[in-house]
Amino acid sequence: MPALSDQIQSIRVDEMRWGYILHRGANSQPNDVMPLVATFFSVAFGIAALATWMIPGVMFNGAAVGIKLALSTAMVAGTVGLRRYSRRTGYASVEIDIFKREVREIVTRCSGKAHVVSRYQFPDIGGVFIRRSRSNGDASLVLRYKKTSIGTEIASGSLWEMEALRDRIGHDLLSNRP
Repeated sequence: MPALSDQIQSIRVDEMRWGYILHRGANSQPNDVMPLVATFFSVAFGIAALATWMIPGVMFNGAAVGIKLALSTAMVAGTVGLRRYSRRTGYASVEIDIFKREVREIVTRCSGKAHVVSRYQFPDIGGVFIRRSRSNGDASLVLRYKKTSIGTEIASGSLWEMEALRDRIGHDLLSNRP
């Protein structure tokens, strides 16, 4: 039987000693341009907020203080928002850990730090199913939480690739139940 990574081309599957990692997109690389642009504008907004208080001639003018306060508050809010965005962007992956019997959604930031978004124990997963697209031949692989209708999409690609991935994850879930 060929390896799962040989069968699936739309997502990258990295085999690990503890399980495997599903990277969304075959070349799953983070978008490095947008965090850099957000960082640039956050620094620019911070400098502009400081510079509004240093305008000569109106530095201590009572009529301009309200306008400068509102303008610098808006710029500081922009600085904080853009800085948060630039630090939190990255690319998503799903880790299937067979030893710990859990599925983790991970976002790896551009700095290289990984952040766990959600964690599901194998007994908490009610099923793995395929949601087909109506417009084209693509499909999505969805994990269902317990016996609810709450589902988390973990991969998307062609129907036959998602069937191979569903079979592998389903086998791992069933064989590792307590």
